[in-house]
Amino acid sequence: MNQEICWSVCNPSGRYTVEVTSAPKLAALLLYLPVGTIDNIHPHKYVDRSDNQTYTHELLEPFRAQQTWRMNIANVEYVDEQHYGKLADLQNAVQKAFPDLYVPVFQVADHDGEALNTISCVIKESKRIFEQHAQMLEDMAKEYGVKKFEIVWSRDKVKSTDAFTVVACPKATDATQAHVGWVYGSDGKLYPSADYAKGHNASAVGIVAYVNDGSDFGNAATEKASGAGHGLVLALNQSRPGSDYFYLITKGSGTFASTIGNSMANAKNDFDGLAKTKHLKEKGSEAANVVGYMGAAPTGCTEWFIPSTGQWIAMLCKPGLGGAEMPTGAGLNTPFNINGAAKLSSAASANGGKGFYSVTWTSSGFNGSTGIYLVNGSNPRLWYTSSYAYVRAAFAF
Repeated sequence: MNQEICWSVCNPSGRYTVEVTSAPKLAALLLYLPVGTIDNIHPHKYVDRSDNQTYTHELLEPFRAQQTWRMNIANVEYVDEQHYGKLADLQNAVQKAFPDLYVPVFQVADHDGEALNTISCVIKESKRIFEQHAQMLEDMAKEYGVKKFEIVWSRDKVKSTDAFTVVACPKATDATQAHVGWVYGSDGKLYPSADYAKGHNASAVGIVAYVNDGSDFGNAATEKASGAGHGLVLALNQSRPGSDYFYLITKGSGTFASTIGNSMANAKNDFDGLAKTKHLKEKGSEAANVVGYMGAAPTGCTEWFIPSTGQWIAMLCKPGLGGAEMPTGAGLNTPFNINGAAKLSSAASANGGKGFYSVTWTSSGFNGSTGIYLVNGSNPRLWYTSSYAYVRAAFAF
């Protein structure tokens, strides 16, 4: 990519030409060019075959301007506050790994000071090489507590819009609160979007809705006793897309394993959605059986299940969703902070799924014949019914 600046006092603009009028030189020149291909290989040449045997060669327009460009890391997103200030370390690591490619300041030549012909070629080739070493760049990002950064090219008053983006995609078991709202990939890694997962030959399985904070509440919410314990992933869609409501309790099917009544305190601490869903299946629950349409959950995770009230509260109200908070009322009809529900719903929609429907089942029982559902929309809260609602499954990892 090294070009020399070419300029002439006699011809400060336009193309140059070279004329060969010596017959011996002309003969030598034609000798080394395949017959019949001269015009195809050298489209800027014209051969005069008259008696004077003059050969005229029109050169490409030379580069007369030198441009100074900068290469730097920008738009950094950190995993948490304790890693702020690691930008210089990350930049030094990238420069050390790519000494001939990542150059903070460099010069290129082009037709004029505003042309982008040369830098476009430089960026294209640089991105090709970076893409071949994407895993190395992701590992660097993880080392310095960075979940996303961009490599950008710029010069005074001009910034290329073609940046190279690096996202550190951790294994699901390395999830932190910062990864709530990310996509759980079919390969067991977390991605910022379904499109980014697709670029890594993975598909989006669901949205990371809660990550265990290490508390007793977190351990219970994430089914640690069942072998999971890291977090909860919510399905992108209802369990059978295009289907209607389902009854949680089929007539004559029996009762729930346990009930919580009209108590928010009980609702916050009612977990074991996996076991509750299995129990409901045994009792012939139409809604619980619909979960089977989800197919197998990823390897190393629990089966898909209907979240309990405590697990729904964890997904909608615990930290990680920006401003969410636990409901404080005594009864079930206490509204939640809307931020959690809105962000999870938006994350599902943005990644090929659907936002929340009007009413969605929990696997918790109000009493022996009445189930508890989540009311979505502008006033999310828990309430109870013996009727029907939608089903949106989750799994623990």
